[in-house]
Amino acid sequence: PPFPPRQCAYDAAAAGFAYGRFACRDSPSTFCWSFFLTQVRMGDTLRAAGVAGFWAPMLVFFASRVIANAMGEVPGMVAGLPTTSMLFFQACFYAKWRRDLRVRFSLVSAASCTEDYLLYACCAPCLSTQEAREVDMANGVRVRGCASLEIVGEPVAV
Repeated sequence: PPFPPRQCAYDAAAAGFAYGRFACRDSPSTFCWSFFLTQVRMGDTLRAAGVAGFWAPMLVFFASRVIANAMGEVPGMVAGLPTTSMLFFQACFYAKWRRDLRVRFSLVSAASCTEDYLLYACCAPCLSTQEAREVDMANGVRVRGCASLEIVGEPVAV
C-alpha cells in the first residue's frame, strides 16, 4: 500500500483514526468542503487513498436521488420517506469505503460495520471530514480556506 502502516493507540472517539469522528470544528476548511460538497470531498479523499474513484460517491448520490424520485411517484408513499431512505442507501456504500480506508491505512478499529453505517447515515459530513483529514495528513496536504491547498511535505505516490 502507498501509506505506511502506523500503530495508533486505540481511541474510542477516533476508532483508529488520528482525529475524532466529531472533531469537525478543529478543521473548519475541511469541514466546509465536507458539509457543502460531501460527495466531492469524499471523492477526492477516496481517490487520493486509492480506495475508489473520484466520481464513485457522486454516482451513488445521483443514483439515490433517481431512486428517491421514483419512490416519490408511488401512490400513498409517506412524505419524506424516499429522501430519508436514500440516506441509508448511500450509507451502505460509504461505510464499505470507510472499512476499505481502514484496511488501506492499517488502522486498528473496534468499530463495527453497523456503527460505521449508522454514523454515515446520520452524519456523513463529520465522517467525511475525519477521513479527509487522515488522508491529507498522510499525503502532507493541508486545506487552507475553501479554495487552496498547501503541500506540507513530499506527496505520497499512489
